[in-house]
Amino acid sequence: MANHSCIYTACFTTPAALKDWQRYLVPEAGRWRDQTVLEVGVFEDRSAVWFLDHVLPLSDTHYVGIDPWGTSRRGHKAEQRCRTNLAPRREKVVLHKGRAEDVLPGLDLTVHLAYIDAARDYDSVLAYSELVWPKVPPDGLVVWSCYRDSHHLEVATAVDDFLATRHYDTVWVRDQLCVRKVP
Repeated sequence: MANHSCIYTACFTTPAALKDWQRYLVPEAGRWRDQTVLEVGVFEDRSAVWFLDHVLPLSDTHYVGIDPWGTSRRGHKAEQRCRTNLAPRREKVVLHKGRAEDVLPGLDLTVHLAYIDAARDYDSVLAYSELVWPKVPPDGLVVWSCYRDSHHLEVATAVDDFLATRHYDTVWVRDQLCVRKVP
């Protein structure tokens, strides 16, 4: 694959993050049956495309994405690009336009892999974590983007505070943090 920084956004751009996803997430896919990959914060779809190209073809799972996309011109363009790029994969994709705080409580689904890549402030990261965690069964994975990003220090603080009262095993930690939920 060519220049990753032009293909993937935010903390997903780093070669280390891409290696971690390839190393840890792709092997998991063979174990997933009738499960869901959930992404909170889709924006332009770049990680969604990666999931669909590298993880979902290996299993019977499907992708659910949530993003408010906003009312700005940039938000409209990102939503249009996302929906256009994901249209050929529509049989495995469900997109919800709205704030995660509003959408997640109404979704009745089991999530084997959750990728939280939305707002970077403490309260939002904590809220997303609290809404996603109950949907993840034991042995499921949760990945937080920008965990060690010096521009978004509140992400690590919120995630650490959230995990302080949860049972989990760390799968990897670099730019992102991935944990496996344990009973």
